[in-house]
Amino acid sequence: ASHDYLPLVQLQQAQGPFQLTESFSEVVQIPLDRLHRASPYASHRASLSPMSPGARSSPEAGPCCEEGEEAVSGQDVGPEDLESASWATAVALAWLEHRCAGFFEEWELVAAKADAWLQAQRLPEGVDVGCLKGAARHLFLLLRHWDENIKLNMLCYNPNNV
Repeated sequence: ASHDYLPLVQLQQAQGPFQLTESFSEVVQIPLDRLHRASPYASHRASLSPMSPGARSSPEAGPCCEEGEEAVSGQDVGPEDLESASWATAVALAWLEHRCAGFFEEWELVAAKADAWLQAQRLPEGVDVGCLKGAARHLFLLLRHWDENIKLNMLCYNPNNV
């Protein structure tokens, strides 16, 4: 039995959330910049290097969040911390569903705790839990299609044609 969800479980904080850190990025095997780019929060996309002016309006991001909104948070967490923790928590839930579905009974309580934390947060206006979860699921669909395209290109690649 594969227990590749255990490293993620170890990153869960006592109250239930996950943090958007390099460690989290490594465990879910998604580069931190890609996590920021796919986030529904404008502040995450704005934090990307100014390599592309389109970083603020990334097509990967969901349409549910408005730029310039002030976050209202509970539990003495700053707005950016709440955005990062809520996005990481939504990604963690989607990762468990996509990568570890066969072990649902083993991580069910971890997910319930994360979901309860997420539901209890006062998220910024224009964002709700459904939006976050939808954006996280969308991220995994994009990644899966990207992986399938890479594999297809590898199958079709013939060095003699170059």
